[in-house]
This record gives sequence, C-alpha cells and structure tokens, in this order.
Amino acid sequence: PARQRYFIRRLEVGIVTVNSGSALSHRTPWGGFKQSGIGRRYGEMGLEPFFEYKTVWIS
Repeated sequence: PARQRYFIRRLEVGIVTVNSGSALSHRTPWGGFKQSGIGRRYGEMGLEPFFEYKTVWIS
C-alpha cells in the first residue's frame, strides 16, 4: 500500500485503479489533466461550474 500511494500521488491522471477492473461510478468525477480540454464530468466536480459559492457566518 505505501508503494502504491507513492506512485499514485505522482501520477497526473484522472482515475487510478490498483488491482481492480473499473472505478467508474456516477459519483466519481471523470476527466483529464492539463490540455485534455474536456474538464470534469460526473460527481461533485462535474457540477462545480454551476455552483455559486457563498460564505455565511452565523453567531
């Protein structure tokens, strides 16, 4: 596990699977890094372009 984490942190990819066939889910973001041009789809990251962030302080 430590060796896997070492390499996973250095990869510049959208999805990494280790000893597994598929990691796709409607809850996982799908997309590329750098100049892929597709951005993020699915999951919370896919919805982010539609978010309007607001900071609220209540005491």
